[in-house]
Amino acid sequence: MTTLSDSEIRDLLPHLQRFALGLTRERMAAEDLVQNTLLKALSGAHDETRSLRAWLFSILWHQFLDGERRRKRWQRVMTLFSRAEQLADSAEQTAMADQMLAQFARLPPIVARCCC
Repeated sequence: MTTLSDSEIRDLLPHLQRFALGLTRERMAAEDLVQNTLLKALSGAHDETRSLRAWLFSILWHQFLDGERRRKRWQRVMTLFSRAEQLADSAEQTAMADQMLAQFARLPPIVARCCC
């Protein structure tokens, strides 16, 4: 096991950035992904029997997948809240309609007069 050197990271950085941009399609998201990848790589030790390039790309790929899973979970949670808001709006609209019908029911009947 060994630690990463600055020169190794600098050599691979453009390749990691290009791969991350291809995955995310957003420059800022790609930069965040590369940064998270490097943080994870620097916090661990690289096994010298494995290619450094392959190891970093593997970390980046798994960081991307984890982020996508989190994003999808968050979207499901937000969908639940938006559905609840839609139901609340429709329940409110139903209550208002019922109240309006009750008020119409209290109006006195109109007697039609013939003008003939």
